[in-house]
Amino acid sequence: MNQAVESFMREGLTRYAEARHAVDFFESHVFQLLQDEVGVALRDGPLARREPLDRRRQPGGSGSMWYLSLFENVAREGQNARLEVGVWWGAPVGSTRIPGAIAYANLRDADALLLKFAPPEIVGGGVLRDAKSTRLYVKVSERADLAEAVRDVLAALILGVATAPTPPPTASPDRPGRITPPVPARETTAAPAQPDGGAPEGPADAPG
Repeated sequence: MNQAVESFMREGLTRYAEARHAVDFFESHVFQLLQDEVGVALRDGPLARREPLDRRRQPGGSGSMWYLSLFENVAREGQNARLEVGVWWGAPVGSTRIPGAIAYANLRDADALLLKFAPPEIVGGGVLRDAKSTRLYVKVSERADLAEAVRDVLAALILGVATAPTPPPTASPDRPGRITPPVPARETTAAPAQPDGGAPEGPADAPG
């Protein structure tokens, strides 16, 4: 071990606990900001929240730095997806990597129609789209702060989802391609009581 590394290790042993606390404090505030912005973005649709958030902190692949992200299961008119929103340092785009941090939003494990929202590569307002996925992103340095960057990518993704095609009417299972008309509600009357106080038995598959 050379002298420079030994000096670095001595300094690290002295400052590690303080640095670890600072990183944890920073990450907790980033996650809180992401959670707040996702809550606002989903408040008025078209995506509806289905399950609680999940959070991740992990490397972003070879050569890139850490990313912090939240995942949430969402739906739109029966179409399901996982909404991912986060901050990524050294993110890969094509054959290059973006210096600094980006805020991004993405749909993962999405049903086919949701993936067809396909915004143009340049969405507007400096929000860009990764040509190989539905991920939208913006450089944090191009916004007033991280909150604004997250807000802008979420707004662009929500706008795209709002213009995606909607599911077609459900076809009749016995005749594919035939649209099943809605079944009018039936009026029912209570069955007469049986001598033993029970209800009459019906077939096993009778509606309840």
